[in-house]
Amino acid sequence: MSIFKNRAAKNLLFAILCSSIGVGVHILAMGQLLFELTGSITAMATILSFQGLGAICVLPFSGPLVDHLDAKKVYLGCDLSRAATMAIIILLAASKIDGMVLLITIAAIFLALIDNVHRSALFKFTALNIPDELQGDLNAKIGVMFQIGVLSGMALLGIILYRSSPIYALIFDVLGSLISAWIMSRQQSILAATRHNTTQSSWRPGKLFQQALHGWLRLLRQAAKQTTVLIMLVLCSADFILSYSLNVLVVPLVAKYYAGTSWPISAMEGTMAIGMIAASFFTRHTLAQKLLPIWLFLQAGSTFLLSLATTPPWHFAAFFIIGFASLNSITWLLTTLQRQASESDKGKMASLRLLSIGMGTAVSMPLVSSMSHVSFTFALQGCALIMACFFMLSLWVAYRFQPIRA
Repeated sequence: MSIFKNRAAKNLLFAILCSSIGVGVHILAMGQLLFELTGSITAMATILSFQGLGAICVLPFSGPLVDHLDAKKVYLGCDLSRAATMAIIILLAASKIDGMVLLITIAAIFLALIDNVHRSALFKFTALNIPDELQGDLNAKIGVMFQIGVLSGMALLGIILYRSSPIYALIFDVLGSLISAWIMSRQQSILAATRHNTTQSSWRPGKLFQQALHGWLRLLRQAAKQTTVLIMLVLCSADFILSYSLNVLVVPLVAKYYAGTSWPISAMEGTMAIGMIAASFFTRHTLAQKLLPIWLFLQAGSTFLLSLATTPPWHFAAFFIIGFASLNSITWLLTTLQRQASESDKGKMASLRLLSIGMGTAVSMPLVSSMSHVSFTFALQGCALIMACFFMLSLWVAYRFQPIRA
């Protein structure tokens, strides 16, 4: 059965597309707005650091929150909260009041917190409301839709800035969030309709904290019984580490081999996205436990190739292969972890996955930055070595992993 014949899956993809267009707009628009206010990129860099810290701090609580509530309602709440936050930023920026940089910083941190709860709710909703045989294909398409949406949002912002201020570009983020919320409000939640969630019976703070703590301990004890589950959580950070590293290193790569022109930067990023889109058409054949090491090996090998290549065909080929392999490894890990967690622990499993990604990038990005001071070639080879370590871990998963749940 195709996911496009499943109404819930189809509506979910459209909601994510609308929401991610807004993400593509507000990421660059807020950066542009801060640059206009301060004349420096330092403010945006500081905000990104605070966002990462805030996201890590909220993860222990976002999982239990999502587990305690209906994932659909949490998803709706996040969409509406993001729309309201962006609307407030628009009104304050248009009013040109004092202290806008501080207010935008607070709003950006709040958006990062919302985003992590939003992702946990999506993880749980997909696991409980989409048939098992469609989850792998849907997770792949979700990644593709997000890429398409963000790139479309960034392109839309470029058009808007020709005629208007970045303040008004943020209106499209509000609209995207509201449309996403409207689509999700029309979805039928199987969880809400068929299963009585006894954990929702008590809203006393002390009781909720106790339930959250016991839930975390139960999940961690369960994961500790299978080393492979912990390794899989670590592997979740691999693709993101490489993606963020390439976002940084593609700039000196283009500066050296493309005579200072900037268009190859977006062209290479687009080629990686095309690789991900291409991979989404073959997920029925490529999402397999035994194939996980192949996808990690291809990413490590392509990164090493990128460090040695001096001509455009090899550069673009490497980015395409990385995109193709990345989607397959991300999707298999995500889908398998969704199935591993019990119904009462899916939100917490999503939080562990996001925590792994956050900590992995927080540790690796300063290392990549330090290596880039030697040369971008050395930094790329360092990234290839990091991916080779992930490849070695994936061999353990490929041959030792046994699902806890049938």
